[in-house]
Amino acid sequence: NDDQQSYVIVDKTVINDNGGSAEPNAFLLTVDGGAASDGVAVPVNPGVHTAGETPLPGYTAGAWGTDCSANGSVTVALGETKTCTITNDDQPAHLILVKHLPNDDGGLATQNDFPVTLNGSPAVWGDNTVDAGAYTADETEMAGYTASVWSNACSDAGAVTLLPGETKTCEITND
Repeated sequence: NDDQQSYVIVDKTVINDNGGSAEPNAFLLTVDGGAASDGVAVPVNPGVHTAGETPLPGYTAGAWGTDCSANGSVTVALGETKTCTITNDDQPAHLILVKHLPNDDGGLATQNDFPVTLNGSPAVWGDNTVDAGAYTADETEMAGYTASVWSNACSDAGAVTLLPGETKTCEITND
C-alpha cells in the first residue's frame, strides 16, 4: 500500500469595485510560508498548515474561510485536499480639495462662491470619496478674484492620480 498525497488549495477572490485592478496572484499567496498560486493544489504532509498572503496597499482582506480557520490554519489528513478561501476588496480613494481665500483687499467671497468639479462632475471643497484613477480638479472663477495654479498633490492644471485607498490633497488660492 502506498500513502496518498495531501493538498492545500488557496482560493483567492479580489473585488475591484473602487477602481483597483489587482489580480489574485498579485497578493503573493503562501502555504506554510512557501509560494502558492491561486487555485493550484500545494502538496503537503498530513498535519496543521497555514495559508497566508502579502497584503497590497489599498486593499482590505477578509478572514480566511472554507476549510481554514479565520487566521489561515488548516489541518489536513492523509490523502485529503482542503481549500482555504480569502477575499480582498479595494478601498475607495479620497481627494481633499482645499480653497484658500485671503480676502485681504475687501473681498467677501466664500469657498461656496467657487463651484468645484472633478472631471467635469460636481465635487465639494473638502473630502471627496472617489474610485482610484485620474482626475482633474477645476473651479468656476469669480470676477474680482485671481486664481493661483493648483498645488500640493495636483499639477498646476489640477491633474492628480489616486491608487485604491489613497488620500491626496489639492489646494488652490483665490485672491
